[in-house]
Amino acid sequence: MITPLATKADLKLAISECRTDIIKWMFGVAAGQAMFIIAIIKLFPSH
Repeated sequence: MITPLATKADLKLAISECRTDIIKWMFGVAAGQAMFIIAIIKLFPSH
């Protein structure tokens, strides 16, 4: 049985899905880093 080849539309759809996943991960990591920095700042008071 011959498998069908991917079309340009299929590839564009796959790339757009990957981009949205990468953007979600980037915002999640940025939020995690911000929370970590805030926790460290609160752990060591400046007074």
